[in-house]
Formats: sequence, structure tokens, C-alpha cells
Amino acid sequence: PDLVPYLPLGFLADFTQDEHVYSIFGSLGWNVTDRLKLTAGLRQSWVHKESQGGTFFGTGTQTFGGFVPQPAVGQIAGFLVGAEGQSERLSRTDDALMPSASVQYQVLPEAMVYLSYSRGFKAGGFNGQTPLSPPSVVSFGPEHVDAYELGLKTKWFDDRLLLNLALFRSDYTDLQVSTQVYRPELDIYTVELRNAAESRSVGAEL
Repeated sequence: PDLVPYLPLGFLADFTQDEHVYSIFGSLGWNVTDRLKLTAGLRQSWVHKESQGGTFFGTGTQTFGGFVPQPAVGQIAGFLVGAEGQSERLSRTDDALMPSASVQYQVLPEAMVYLSYSRGFKAGGFNGQTPLSPPSVVSFGPEHVDAYELGLKTKWFDDRLLLNLALFRSDYTDLQVSTQVYRPELDIYTVELRNAAESRSVGAEL
């Protein structure tokens, strides 16, 4: 009955995230011989993210759109579902140093073999859910990968045919995965990004 004066009830969930990325990188190649070439690279990246989200209860002024916040509705909703409307601002900065290296050898004028390694990085962030959990639950950490590749590139029949073969392996740590998380305060499941332990991808390409 306490909600009747505020009908029709309205609910507003808002989430924004700003991202700034800064990187510096360079590479160096060395032709050891006419057939052998070495390459090395290095990249440093910084990723800063700021998020602001909120959930608000109030009165809806039309079926779709239109909202007037009502703190009293939030207080009643907090009593019913254990979560009043609120807002919060979070920020995080992730950085990574990512080396890379490769060696390639020209076996024949039409055939080259190579071996490469590179370190990859994906910054962490925030789940755009209602801010009803502590920051440690809302946010997720960065993901890293060590990638290796061994390959062969060839040409045949006066360059009419290209035949390439590659074997690759990628080792991930803190892999960012989509998972369903139980939210006891609302008795529902939400889909959020979390960090898994490890993952490995191995394959071949012809």
C-alpha cells in the first residue's frame, strides 16, 4: 500500500564507462645473412577506465521512458528486495609490458620458415550491472596471453599457388569469460565477466 501514491513505478539503471589508452612501442629487424632475419619488439601500454553506474526507483511518467526519482520508493524497495537505489563511481588502471620476437629463414627463394613469440594483454574493466555489490565483485582483472607460432610460407608454379602452414599455441592467464553469477540480494542470476584461471589454445592452419 505504501507504493500506491507513486504508481506507476519506475526503475532506472544507468552505466557509463570512459576508457583512455596510452601506448609506446618499437621494433628492430636485423638481416643476419641474406637468408636469416631476426626481429624483436617491445610495447608498453596503460589503460585507464572510469565507470559510473546507478540504480534509481521512482515514478514512471509514460510506458517507455520518462522517470521521476522518488527516494521514498527506493526505501520501500530496499525493504522488499534488500537493495535501495544508489550510485557509485569506480576507476582502475592496468598496464603491461609486451615483448615480441621472431626468426625467419629463407630456405629457398620460394620457401620461408619462421618462429615467433608475442605477449598479449587485454585490460580489465567493470560489469555494467546494478551497483549492488562491492567493487571487488563488480570489476574484473586484465587478461594476458603468451602466443607461439611456427610456420612455413611457400610459392609454387611461378607464383600461381601459395601454400602456407602454421602451428600455433596460445597460453592465457586470467582469461576473461562470461559467466552467470547468483545475486542473493535479488535472488536472480546475472551475466558478468569474470577471470578464469588458465586456458590453452592449440591448433594448425593450412
